[in-house]
Amino acid sequence: MSSAQAVFTGECTVRSVGPDHDRRAHKQYVDVMVMVTSSGEVRPFAVDWPDGRRFPIDEILKVSLPGPVLNGSSNQQYAVRFGRWKTILYLERAIVHDRLESSRWWVWAFDSAEIKNPV
Repeated sequence: MSSAQAVFTGECTVRSVGPDHDRRAHKQYVDVMVMVTSSGEVRPFAVDWPDGRRFPIDEILKVSLPGPVLNGSSNQQYAVRFGRWKTILYLERAIVHDRLESSRWWVWAFDSAEIKNPV
């Protein structure tokens, strides 16, 4: 690959939808504590935020099937609950030559500043 070709890393910023539509969100990679059952099922039980806070998962509400491979990765969604807060954890699996290369977890994180010039 030449240096002129861009490589998509999955990093992006999006606008939120709904009442917080003037805020931006970005992919925030997080550490996730998981248990793998004897049947191979992956069960996350805590999320470690980059600033050191740990959020224990009270309930896994729903687990989606893995999505299609796009740009070399596939995402699987875990709807989880921390106390009264519900969110989606994404398990991103990097696929190279039809083999799993790496896995990492991410969430949509809201930026603290509002958009100054909404489009």
